[in-house]
Amino acid sequence: ELSKFYGSVFGYRGKFLEKQWRYTAVDEDPFVVYFKAENQDGVLMQQDVVMNIGKSTNGAGETVNYLELGDSTTNAGVGLYEMKNFFDNDVMDVTFLGTRETLGVKHEGRGGWKFLDYATAGRQFFKFNYVTANVSKDDVYSVNGSEYTVREVNTGYFSAEKTSGTNNPNSTGTLIKVAGSGTTSINYTSFELISGNPFWNSTTQSFDFTKYLNDTSQSMGAGDFFVINLGINDLFGVAVQNGGANAEPLISSMISSLEIIISGVKAHDLNINIGICTTIPPAISQDATGLLLNSSTYSLERYVKNGLVNWWQQLIQLYDNNESRQNKIYLLPTHVCIDRVNNFPTHQANIDDDNTRQRDWQDNDVHPNESGYKQLAEQRIGFLKFYS
Repeated sequence: ELSKFYGSVFGYRGKFLEKQWRYTAVDEDPFVVYFKAENQDGVLMQQDVVMNIGKSTNGAGETVNYLELGDSTTNAGVGLYEMKNFFDNDVMDVTFLGTRETLGVKHEGRGGWKFLDYATAGRQFFKFNYVTANVSKDDVYSVNGSEYTVREVNTGYFSAEKTSGTNNPNSTGTLIKVAGSGTTSINYTSFELISGNPFWNSTTQSFDFTKYLNDTSQSMGAGDFFVINLGINDLFGVAVQNGGANAEPLISSMISSLEIIISGVKAHDLNINIGICTTIPPAISQDATGLLLNSSTYSLERYVKNGLVNWWQQLIQLYDNNESRQNKIYLLPTHVCIDRVNNFPTHQANIDDDNTRQRDWQDNDVHPNESGYKQLAEQRIGFLKFYS
């Protein structure tokens, strides 16, 4: 019977509360916290967790580069902004890299992107060549019955993703602005299909980190940090209640793509620190899933138990070990640092059509609120401080 079992947290420090162990870190060496499941016969299961503290003096006088590759939770920029605020006032300097920018912080986060989008040629973009025009990122143009959203702007051309319609552009023609601040109409002289993945080398057909850095006039080397924050979009299909995706082949594909990315970064410099974030868990309530997706099809419980937990277990098995850490590949346990109850967005609304008493409804199971992003940032800050 469950009533005969009890859990405990024991670490000689901190506070063991109802739903969390809370500790305000001070400058000290790593220590162990013991998580136990017990009954009247003694300890049935115990997990010993090493707590690594990034001391305030770590990294003094150093400047390191930080590049985060991710999905919409990276692209939101809130966590990165918190990181930048911290390091702007720290003894350690951090330069944020990337071709994209949110809230004044550079990164490589893209909404909806999966591991496969970065490990392979990924999404197809249209490169429009033109003589003269003013174009900005996220401007939307139409031609031949389809709409194209601008993703990258360069001298004499821009790259766009087809976001509506099925027709490809004519070989030459005129783009008409649908939304944005760019030129009303643009005469393009030609177009070509290219990979939307900035890390893709179309000549060698491979993930090429060195080429990416050269193409973008950036540099990374020993002691710098490359963090991977992906997985949410890969596992969405598992949440479908009828005919949902099988988690096992999905996870196998995710691991293969992750290894391609890791190998590509290490081929550039073995001494770059790579952080792999365990995929951010969703808000605690099915309300958030149903309201965000406006759907009765997706099951939060199915997503967590069939997909996310199995994925986390694979990551822990592969990367939470001394060999991985000796190779400067580290697992960042995002899944234990964010409060799924209190740190996701909510709104107040009636309980139902007949009961006008209002309550808080979680309404986004993917993107944390500002407090949640701060929790994620604090973990990454600790990662940089500890390994600098």
